[in-house]
Amino acid sequence: MGFSTDAKFVFLLILILVWLFFAGAAAIKANQRGARPLLWLILGFLGGPFAWLGSFYTGSTCPHCRSKIHRRATTCPRCLKPQAADGTSPIYEISPEALIAQSDRQER
Repeated sequence: MGFSTDAKFVFLLILILVWLFFAGAAAIKANQRGARPLLWLILGFLGGPFAWLGSFYTGSTCPHCRSKIHRRATTCPRCLKPQAADGTSPIYEISPEALIAQSDRQER
């Protein structure tokens, strides 16, 4: 009434190949986002599709459009605004002192 030995072997082989595919896909996606691919390949061997899903959360987030970008990107590919090394925008930051100075100028 059960499966034959050949069917079990084929199922196990397909399961292993799918698991290895997700390990490679996790390493590739993490490398595209600036993470270490060898680490994500090992995590992919351990976690399979779960590591692949986790690799989508690597990298930095653009402070302007909130899209995921490479962690060493100097410009966001989506909104084309420049990025600083710490993930903030070097051009579009406003300091509190600048707001006070600007409000003083408007009152005069």
